[in-house]
Amino acid sequence: MYKLKAKIGDLCQPTRQRDPRHNPEDSFFYIDISTVDKDNKCITSPSELLGEEAPSRARKEVKADDILVSTVRPNLNAVAQVPQELDGEIASTGFCVLRPDQKQINHRYLFYWTLTSDFIDHLVSNVRGANYPAVTDNIVKETLIPLPPLSEQRRIVELLDQADALRKKRAEADAKAQRILPALFIKMFGDPVTNPKGWDIALMGDLLEIKPNYGTMISPSTDNGEWLDLRVANIQNGLLDLSDKKYVDLPEEVVQRHSVKDGDLLLARAIGSIDHLGKCIVAYPGEQKWAFDSHLMRVRFKKELAHPEFIRSLLMIPSGRQLFLQNTRKSAVQFNINSKEFSAIAIPLPPIDKQKVFVDKVKEIENLAHQSSVSGSSLETLFQTLLHRAFSGDLTAEWRKAHMAELLQEMEHQARVLGLKGGVE
Repeated sequence: MYKLKAKIGDLCQPTRQRDPRHNPEDSFFYIDISTVDKDNKCITSPSELLGEEAPSRARKEVKADDILVSTVRPNLNAVAQVPQELDGEIASTGFCVLRPDQKQINHRYLFYWTLTSDFIDHLVSNVRGANYPAVTDNIVKETLIPLPPLSEQRRIVELLDQADALRKKRAEADAKAQRILPALFIKMFGDPVTNPKGWDIALMGDLLEIKPNYGTMISPSTDNGEWLDLRVANIQNGLLDLSDKKYVDLPEEVVQRHSVKDGDLLLARAIGSIDHLGKCIVAYPGEQKWAFDSHLMRVRFKKELAHPEFIRSLLMIPSGRQLFLQNTRKSAVQFNINSKEFSAIAIPLPPIDKQKVFVDKVKEIENLAHQSSVSGSSLETLFQTLLHRAFSGDLTAEWRKAHMAELLQEMEHQARVLGLKGGVE
């Protein structure tokens, strides 16, 4: 465990603010919180504005390698590193801008620290405001960070960069597959809204083996229970994500109602965001015991009429989703669809043999994208494990032993610069 820790603010250089409105005819790129990809931790599509168009929050000047930390809803961990092409541009005052002093801390080392649960938990524990939860820049800068010597920081960054590259490649492969599938669907079956190929129109209710039903309301546990309890959180980008598992014990009398069989479609039927309403997966538990919670709807189709993977694909493409959303509604607190409304959805229905040809092609595409034996969720779990080990000192323990003589000199210099005492175990 690293003994030496320092406040982030003590390791960063001062930044400045600039009002673009002072140069109304000059253009600039504006980075606001909506341009931060929270999954990939990067800046995407900043707006190009004229100075006269600058919003009042466009004030913070940024430089390449700055770390941007959103101070609004810090639990979402909207953080990013400023790329070279945005050097000198303007960010929202909703960010704390961290400019690492490269003589004390590696910029990538600091960036990776902002992804850790320790950093996020510190911010969340200091949030103020119920409707607009936020922290101040000072709260961010007061966070303590473990501080090994620069040479060890660089070694940690090297290892984490390799792991990060692996998970990003996997995410890119998944994203590519997701872009190809809608095009394949449209090519084979046409637009579900206009039905240019003239397929017969069928109601979902006529395709069902049994009436759709909702899952259990039993509170799940992270470690106790005989049945894996699938939740909306386990459906990510049309794929099953089991990185966050919870379990329940189903009473015998509700097993048939709340259990999952191979080929069941599980669909988000009650949720706070319309973007997530209707997201679904086809489950294949095999011999395992899987249940599902009350925010999901289980849909079981007649095999001779509808392939569940065909229905899943139809619901995922924009025009198919349009048909789905026509039968949904909004209550005071969330968006909903019930079993009756789902059964009333009308869709173009190709013959089952053509559906199966499509499903086989989908599997070919997904298999190509998933040639790696390591799943995306496994890579994410591995990355989080490496993050924890990196900042506890475990990741580079052997390396540290092999370089202890040089590290001792660095540590002495480091402690003098910071006016602190400490080292590493």
